[in-house]
Amino acid sequence: MRERRLFSTTFAAVWANLFFVIFVSIPSPGLAERTANNFLIPGVDFSRLVFREGAWCRYLVADEALGQVDTTEVYVGVSAREETDRGTAWWVEIETRPYIGDREDHQVLKLLVLEKITHFSVDDSLGRFVLRLYIRSGTRPVREEDPLRYEDFSLVSPTTDAPWDLKSGVLAATPAGRFTCERKTRTVRKDREIPTGNVILIIRAEDNYAVWFCDEIPVFRMARCEISRIRETRTEPRIAGIPASGRKESRTTAELIAYGFDAKSILFIDPAP
Repeated sequence: MRERRLFSTTFAAVWANLFFVIFVSIPSPGLAERTANNFLIPGVDFSRLVFREGAWCRYLVADEALGQVDTTEVYVGVSAREETDRGTAWWVEIETRPYIGDREDHQVLKLLVLEKITHFSVDDSLGRFVLRLYIRSGTRPVREEDPLRYEDFSLVSPTTDAPWDLKSGVLAATPAGRFTCERKTRTVRKDREIPTGNVILIIRAEDNYAVWFCDEIPVFRMARCEISRIRETRTEPRIAGIPASGRKESRTTAELIAYGFDAKSILFIDPAP
């Protein structure tokens, strides 16, 4: 009887871990590259960020997993420059909206960002470089938020660190045009073992990154980004009733669809009384 209860407990624990891997880790492919507020573009590298008044770019970001596709249009514009007691800063506006569906269901952020953000260190966070932050969700009133809420948001992205394979002179075709780019590619493989009683749950993960950068493109200099993920799970020893998950794939792409140098402010802040 004790062995039976032990098997039942192990069976339930393995299923719980398997559920997390398949249905929690995989359906949100963009979560690791974008914040919970979903306002950044996967693949961007803050060290390549260029501030220029009037510069703007627009991307189409698609997350694909478990047969579902979630597509978002993201606009980033630099509307003005401001001198502060902490140095030169820039007003940056970011708008996200669903590509298909209710286009009024959108969010706009207006941030006053220090220019020195391009020289961040590995221990820095976004909150340290944002002096002011405003948000408007849909048709709701504009609200100001404390930039320190992003204190835990690291500026180190998967496209920042090494090792990478670099190739220059690569042509990238996007809806915004064709660009001669530097392409960065990287594959990260990681196996993880989760002991659960007398059973080991084995998770095999593979992430593939490809990012195309071009200096002609304003703001983030990015033409395209592709991130694909593969997850497989199995148990050792094999347990009847708990099949291997098989190959599960998810994918995130970001593609430049328009850009220019005539950005105007899209979120106006009432002056303080």
